[in-house]
Amino acid sequence: MEMLAQLQRCLETVLIFSSLEMATTFEYYYQHYMADRLLSLGSSWLEGAVLGQIGPCFPSRLPQQMLQSLSTSEELQRQFHIYQLQRLDQELLKLEDTEKEIQVGREAGGKEHNRECKEEAEEAGAAAATDVAEEEEESEDLYHEGAMPEVSVLVLSPRCWPIASICHTLNPRTCLPSYLRGTLNRYSNFYDKSQSYPAVEQTPQRRLQWTWLGRAELQFGDQTLHVSTVQMWLLLHLNDLKEVSIESLLALSGLSPEMLNQAVGLLTSSRGPLDLHEQKDVPGGVLRVRDDSEEPRPRRGSVWLIPPQTYLKAEDEDGRNLEKRQNLLNCLIVRILKAHGDQGLHIDRLVCLVGGGGHWVRGVHSSR
Repeated sequence: MEMLAQLQRCLETVLIFSSLEMATTFEYYYQHYMADRLLSLGSSWLEGAVLGQIGPCFPSRLPQQMLQSLSTSEELQRQFHIYQLQRLDQELLKLEDTEKEIQVGREAGGKEHNRECKEEAEEAGAAAATDVAEEEEESEDLYHEGAMPEVSVLVLSPRCWPIASICHTLNPRTCLPSYLRGTLNRYSNFYDKSQSYPAVEQTPQRRLQWTWLGRAELQFGDQTLHVSTVQMWLLLHLNDLKEVSIESLLALSGLSPEMLNQAVGLLTSSRGPLDLHEQKDVPGGVLRVRDDSEEPRPRRGSVWLIPPQTYLKAEDEDGRNLEKRQNLLNCLIVRILKAHGDQGLHIDRLVCLVGGGGHWVRGVHSSR
């Protein structure tokens, strides 16, 4: 309680944002930094506590919608877990039915009858195999040997999450191993059906688009590496290779050089597991797993390698868009006042005219 009281006292000064333009600008940048925290650290009670104190500062309530979006996503994740268990039960029942048919064929009297029953059972098994083959992409990791990684999917609505300007599309078919790709395929199929679930908020039918946003935990020796999705893909890619060039990674992933270099920079730092070797005939160099015999380092504990401030580049771009928006609004107000000449104009009427003529201004803002 003492921490909450101290937090409330610190946030009281934030309530000075009475100007709509200032409040909109504050909401806009708070939205970016909040998204950065949620995607790198995950949701926490502190985010809700802060919004409970400064919520009136946000005219469009976008930060509140972001937290609501996370709650909906967590509910979807719980439903998806149930969906996977149901599918596994169905597959086990199919196998059980096939075994029963084979057993009936064996117990039947007469070799001819026994042979016919076996053929029917084999045909049934073949039909079941065909059905499974049709869903191969969805169930690639259904019977994966060994410990399955835990995968959580965040469904982020572009309506309230500021992800458009830094969003890079991920192609699971080319960039993820089968045991992860199968999970994403199953989630896509589940999401298409989840619109009718009563426990999930009703939304218009939408199609998922996978992105590189997110984070992961990887086991590397005795260390737990906290990495971004890009870094996770890169490290998993090196599981099957001794070395990989930066040029081939760019071609395979479709990422921008800046985003890939940001991920590689921390992986090749003193705390990271990789080394970057410069070569004259290979642009960008070659990545290899670091040899501990050359440079010993701590092998236990957690290592944080997630790149900081994902939205710094977007912030510069969005700042220019905000400045452009403000200039357009000023020009619109001047034009309206000039049109009315010396007669003057009531402030309420001016607000009405600006709102009616500002649709093209909002279009510029939403194009980010």
